[in-house]
Amino acid sequence: MKNNLKSEKYMSVLDAAKILNVHFRTIYTLIYTGRLGHMRVGRVFRISQAQLDEYIKGETEERWS
Repeated sequence: MKNNLKSEKYMSVLDAAKILNVHFRTIYTLIYTGRLGHMRVGRVFRISQAQLDEYIKGETEERWS
């Protein structure tokens, strides 16, 4: 995983909220409840596109199953 950190791009909570079309506090709730993977850099949360895709896939499967 260490090799992927350099090549993988991370986004802010606000960027993730814009992509999901939700309030930024919703992203924090998803992080705190463990439903959205993230990385913490100091006091700031960062979310990779892969983690966001995994969350979306999980939500889609949950709704349709």
